[in-house]
Amino acid sequence: MGYDLDEVIQAAMGCLVNVSGEQPPPDQIVSFLVTNQVPLLSLAPNEERRYRHGGRLVESHAFVSALQGDARSFHEAHLHFRSVVQQWDGDGIPSICFKSAGVYPSFPYTSENIDVLVQPDDAEAAARGLVRLGYVELRNIEEPEKWMFRLFAGGRSLSAIHLHTRVGWGQGFMLESEIWRRRRVSPDDAITWVPGPEDCLLINLAHALYENKAFSLHDILKIRHAIKTGIDWHSVADVARERGWAGGLELGLAVAAELEQRLFATPVIPNWEDRRIFAPTGQTRTVDTQVDRARAGQPRLPFPMSFVLTKRLFFEKIVYDRRVSPTEKPILALLALVRGLKGQLGIHPQNSALFTLSGPDGSGKTGQAEALQAVLSISELRSRILWARVGATPMMARLSQAWRGRRERMPEHGSATTVPERRPIKTGRLLVPWAMLSCLDFAAWLARIRWHLCRGHIVIADRYLCDLDVELEERLPDRPTLRRELMRALRTVAPSPTRAFSLSVEPDVARRRARADRDDADPGLQVDLYRERSETYGLVPVDANEPFDEAAAAIEREALQAYMSAFAPRLNLLFFSNPWQLNRRRGPRPRLPATLQPSR
Repeated sequence: MGYDLDEVIQAAMGCLVNVSGEQPPPDQIVSFLVTNQVPLLSLAPNEERRYRHGGRLVESHAFVSALQGDARSFHEAHLHFRSVVQQWDGDGIPSICFKSAGVYPSFPYTSENIDVLVQPDDAEAAARGLVRLGYVELRNIEEPEKWMFRLFAGGRSLSAIHLHTRVGWGQGFMLESEIWRRRRVSPDDAITWVPGPEDCLLINLAHALYENKAFSLHDILKIRHAIKTGIDWHSVADVARERGWAGGLELGLAVAAELEQRLFATPVIPNWEDRRIFAPTGQTRTVDTQVDRARAGQPRLPFPMSFVLTKRLFFEKIVYDRRVSPTEKPILALLALVRGLKGQLGIHPQNSALFTLSGPDGSGKTGQAEALQAVLSISELRSRILWARVGATPMMARLSQAWRGRRERMPEHGSATTVPERRPIKTGRLLVPWAMLSCLDFAAWLARIRWHLCRGHIVIADRYLCDLDVELEERLPDRPTLRRELMRALRTVAPSPTRAFSLSVEPDVARRRARADRDDADPGLQVDLYRERSETYGLVPVDANEPFDEAAAAIEREALQAYMSAFAPRLNLLFFSNPWQLNRRRGPRPRLPATLQPSR
């Protein structure tokens, strides 16, 4: 059973209706719901659900279109999650989608990633299972007892699993033994296990207050649902007191209750003044101030909370946490302060890396470079694509243009008229000087790559040394000594790639895909030359005859695995934020060869 659409619309209206009382259009309501991460599938009408006020919305084009998008997102994410659960079930690993409230659909598809809790002893086995399915561990996003895994293909993230062994944001906020004791299978989805109502309330309230620093409509809806299911308030209070955030619980419930009373006809969150089970926490003045904020003016969701206030509550939580020894608290507070400062300053150090893409014309190098850059961006890594082709570098392009201009100005056979001649510069007796100048210009391009690497950038080179070697072989077939010497000189100044990929295609495929800017190119000869040189240049072979997404998935996974295996920026040492400073690794995780494709 999903949420009551009439109640949700009433809450949305309370935030959107202006002073003149004009009703917002459906597209504005849908935008509001999406911003507040309300799963539209939980509002969809069916034979058992009739609405008094929601008919106009659910029949609108804006709602129908957004609902279809939600359905696609749900089915794709759920399909991949099913593969994960089947993998883990085979390894005897239970899991909990701990931010889910158990409301249809229980699978939390509107989240940016699927937060999954596993037992600490199962963490390494769960991670290995994800890698076997083609997921990549993003070690630059690692946190204490939290690991991010993504499945990529074609420049898109197909699935994101955030693996947890504790529920917390910087520090633990829950009693995990109680979460595992109260966990239940969701009523609408046999593979999605969810927390009990008490834990659902605590987790979503703590996440809103301490992590997001804002209460969204979906947060209020999940808290309401947990209370309607039946709450043991003494258990809720005991967990918060044990983990040191009773004051945060008191304040969060007070704000949520005030927002609910203003937006819902039948509020269920008890007002904080009426909850006698909570011992005094000294938050009375702070609670009054925040309740007054929620009471003033027109309601708004998401409702922001003060950054300073939430940080003060966080450090109080460390002080009062009974599960942390007194000797550990100063260290934990210092680490939290330093890492929080890093985040607030926007400092995101990264290692440099060079990925190169080689292959015949028509093999799809440019498209693969753009897909890899998109994946790096999704992974919160900065990158740039640099392209160069022999004779097409900036200096050679200007020389060629000047040469063509000179030829166009020369009269032919004494005629008074000028006949344009588009003959390329790289022919005849000018071929050797052209090749030498082109290699010199190519060396300048390599120096540019090295400059970006020194600045900590990730560079994706669309064409590299192997491509230059192949083209020189095409242009200078009768001068092997000159070609070898030119390439030997360039290899001494060229940065070594982190991974160098070779996109292999059949001649017919290359001929069909190649652009018409090189009429003199022979795809068959190019394919043979690349096959001969791939091993010399240490290229990772990728079958580019296959559909684009399959080849892209292999490149993206191999590139990210290579990059993440050595991720340890020096600047992170100052913030205690390198993976080995955050979590102790219990053993190596398997790697997949680039030729393997992600499971479907």
